[in-house]
Amino acid sequence: MAIWIFEDTIGGGRFARPGAEPADASLRREGRAMVRALVESFSPRLKRELRVAWDSAAGEIPHGVAVDWIDHSTALDRWFRQACDSSSSAGEGPTGLLIIAPESDLCLLHWVELAERFGASLLSPDSRFIALAGDKTATRQWLIDREVPVPRHSASGADGDEAWIIKPRDGCGSQQVLRHRGARDEEPSAEQWPRDRWHVEPLVAGQAVSVACLGSRHGFRLLPPVTQSIDTRQGFAYGGGTYPLPNDLAARATHLARLAVAALPSTQGYFGLDLMLGATEADDVVIEVNPRLTTSYVALARRVGPWLGDSMCGSIGRGEGEGRTFVPELTVDARPLSFEPTGLVKE
Repeated sequence: MAIWIFEDTIGGGRFARPGAEPADASLRREGRAMVRALVESFSPRLKRELRVAWDSAAGEIPHGVAVDWIDHSTALDRWFRQACDSSSSAGEGPTGLLIIAPESDLCLLHWVELAERFGASLLSPDSRFIALAGDKTATRQWLIDREVPVPRHSASGADGDEAWIIKPRDGCGSQQVLRHRGARDEEPSAEQWPRDRWHVEPLVAGQAVSVACLGSRHGFRLLPPVTQSIDTRQGFAYGGGTYPLPNDLAARATHLARLAVAALPSTQGYFGLDLMLGATEADDVVIEVNPRLTTSYVALARRVGPWLGDSMCGSIGRGEGEGRTFVPELTVDARPLSFEPTGLVKE
C-alpha cells in the first residue's frame, strides 16, 4: 500500500521539459504550501504510506514523510512509472497517485493522460474532466449550455465603457491575467487576442470566493467556502484568503457551486471552483474551475477533519451520494482563520 504525491513545480516536473527552468516562483511557493498542507492532513496511519516526489531545488522538505529526491529526468521517469505501477496493483487499504500541476501549456493534462496510459489508480481528477475544466472558454460555454450563471456581457458605467478580463485559456492562478477597457459594446479585438489562445470575459465586481469539491464515483461533497484576496493594483495577484464566510454568503456560494458541480462531468478527487458573489444572489457567477488541488486547501486542512487527506482515498460517507468510506464523516470547525499563498496560517 502506498499513496504517491506528485506536484509538478516542486516534484521535478521541469526535468520532463528539456532545457526548462524551474517554474514561476509564485507557482512553486503555492506548490510547496499545498503539498505541506496535504501531507499534514493525513492521519498517522496513512501518512506512513505517503511517497512524495521532491525536486532537489524545491527547498525544505515536508516533515515526517518519505521523500523521493528527483534531480534528473531518469529519476523522474523511474519515480512516475513506479507510482503508476504501484497504484494500479490491487492490495489492502487505500492506494493511488495524486497529481497536482498547472493547467498551463497542458502540463496537468499531460501528466494525467500519462498516468492513465500506465494504468495508475488516480486520487485526483481524470483527463476527461481536466480537458474541459483546463480550458476556460470551453468550461464557460459548457456552463452556459446548462444554465449555470457565468459572467455575461452588459454595458455598464456612466461613461459607457466596460472592463474585460483577458487571460490564457489554459492559464493557472493569476498568471498573465490582464484588464482591457473598450468603448461600449466593444469586445477586445480577436486579432489582438486570438480566441484559440486567450479567454475573454467581462470583469464583474464582488467578493471572490473559492469552493472546493471532493468527487468520487458515488457522488460529491462540497467543502466550506473561503474568500479569495485578489490584489489588482498591479495586474492580478493572489494573496490568500479568509475563513469562514458570513452565513448568508456561504449559503449563496454553496448553492452556486452545487449547480456548477452537478453540471460538470463527474470525476474523483479534489478540485476547486472560483466564484464571484455580487451585490445580490442574482449577480453571483462562476468564474472558472480548477481541476486540481488549490491553495485554499491550506485553510481547509485546518478546519475540515479529522483527516481531510484521508478522504481522498475513498468515498465520502453521506455526501451528495452514498458509498463506502475509509474515514469517519468529515466535521467542520467554524473558528476563523486567514491564510497566505506561502502556507502561513493565522488563527
